[in-house]
Formats: sequence, structure tokens, C-alpha cells
Amino acid sequence: MFAEDTDWLKAILNNRRLPSMLEKTGTVTVVPVDSDLNGATMGQAWLILKGVPDLAPSMTDALSFRANCVAMKLQALRYHRRRYEEISGQPPPRIFVEPRFK
Repeated sequence: MFAEDTDWLKAILNNRRLPSMLEKTGTVTVVPVDSDLNGATMGQAWLILKGVPDLAPSMTDALSFRANCVAMKLQALRYHRRRYEEISGQPPPRIFVEPRFK
């Protein structure tokens, strides 16, 4: 990891408002990296990038960043689903099931 890659993180961690913001939101759950989910998400992003003509490095960086954010969100959803099942002893209720998938 390059020094400039961590500058944004250092800026956030050194933000004087961070403690008050965390106090308002309550606890923060740290989710372990799920390599299969991360690999699949980033792999799909790279497949999309391969088909883009005249791709600029800034576009690659931007899409990679966003794909990584999606992967992190999916990892959090998977984690919380598993925790729900562990705590309640049952799978989470389905919110919506499309009729063609019944």
C-alpha cells in the first residue's frame, strides 16, 4: 500500500468530530474480509473494465473503489444475516419474493 493510499484514512481517523459522530451512531461492527465474495465482486468489475474502450486510469481507479465498496457492503450483509440466524435460530424473513422464483 502506498502512502497516498492511506492519506484519506488518516484524515478521517484524525478528524476531531469522529468521536462525537461515533457516539451518535452507537457501536460499529467490524466485519471480517470474505475473500470469495470480494474476489467475485472485483472480478466482475474487472470483466466490465476489459470491455471499455479508451479506458483512463482514473476511471479504473474510480470503478475499482466503488466495486470494493459494494463488496464490503455485501460482506456486511452476509455477516449480519449469519449473526441473525445464530441469535434467533431461524433464517431471516423474506421481504419480497418475485412470483417467477416461487
